[in-house]
Amino acid sequence: MQKYFNLLKYELKSLLRDKMNLILFVYPLLMLAMSVYLFPFIFDSPDLQNQSLQITMIILIIALVSFGYIIASALLGFSLLDNKDEDTMQTIAVTPISKSGYVNFKLVYTYVLAVVSTMIILGGTKLFASGEYVIETVRIFDNISYFQILVFSLSTSLLVPALGLLIVGLAKNKVEGFAYMKASGFLILVPMLVLLPAFTGVGQYLLSIFPNFWGVQGVLVLMFPEMFASTANMSFYLYMACGAVICIVYSILSYKFYMKRGV
Repeated sequence: MQKYFNLLKYELKSLLRDKMNLILFVYPLLMLAMSVYLFPFIFDSPDLQNQSLQITMIILIIALVSFGYIIASALLGFSLLDNKDEDTMQTIAVTPISKSGYVNFKLVYTYVLAVVSTMIILGGTKLFASGEYVIETVRIFDNISYFQILVFSLSTSLLVPALGLLIVGLAKNKVEGFAYMKASGFLILVPMLVLLPAFTGVGQYLLSIFPNFWGVQGVLVLMFPEMFASTANMSFYLYMACGAVICIVYSILSYKFYMKRGV
């Protein structure tokens, strides 16, 4: 166990020396600052009527709940790509930790980082600015508890290994990895399709192949019960359970792909 603590200290020092990784570490705090101070200015716009206010709020909530795993996936991907560029994996493979142990270690701490990041962004917004997210006198953050935010964070963060390892498996270097990471941003947009009539009610499950759909939809159904009211909806915890299972399946596939690539 001590070797993993030593490895964690070494990894953190290495990560913090890279300005890109340092930005990723502070990004949750930047997102929290935006959700507390910037977004409320948008809600106060006189051009926003009730319906447009709801849609604007939904889009911003989707962005907030998605950045936790995106940040951690980027950190995982860039960290492993550093190892690829510096060709350090061959050295690690002959140490007591082994290549698979090293990769598993990185998966665990980036997963924990994703959970913490999501808790900071969502929990912090609920704590410091819940009174700013109001629709017809209803504070939407009152519809979700801190425990439910934790459950959501634990579930959706399981997407980190899937996304991070897929990018590393595909990319030859950090430049390509950055391009793939930017392309993966389309995942944030997928849950927004539930605003279209074709993806409401039973139609929402057309998006079920996208692993981040489940967690985001569960939060939207919980926070906006009237707008997303449907007999086809599941309970919040069932959405989280389905999302966790699908994220684990994708993560296993990405892990096998990454290890098969021999990187």
